[in-house]
Amino acid sequence: MDTMTGLRQLAERHATMSQPAPRAGEGDVWASLLPRLSPSLRPYAEARRQLGIERYGTPLQANNGRDVLTDALQEALDLMVYMQQAIIEQPYPRRDSDSLISIRDSAIVIAGRLAVLIERRVSTSIESQEGIR
Repeated sequence: MDTMTGLRQLAERHATMSQPAPRAGEGDVWASLLPRLSPSLRPYAEARRQLGIERYGTPLQANNGRDVLTDALQEALDLMVYMQQAIIEQPYPRRDSDSLISIRDSAIVIAGRLAVLIERRVSTSIESQEGIR
């Protein structure tokens, strides 16, 4: 299999992978992040934390049985396409359009960096397995 075919298969798997529901893990990831947030952002984050508790019975926890990088990649891909949709759909004042474009471009960079991390992890795992043989 050539490199591009392998990369395409890896991308399709991680971009579309369904994961199990989270299981009991450790701690409260939201609580560890909230102090770092600005006062204007904190209420939004607190509301998302509460939604997680209502849906899953617990806030987001570390080591919950899900592939965190895959979750993050999927969310970053969604963010970049939602921002593109906003750019296309809405007439915004110039400063807001510039902000939307900047957010979209940041999401593209984030998604790209996450993809590289996933590729490295998979490559390292394959190398380790080949070393065992």
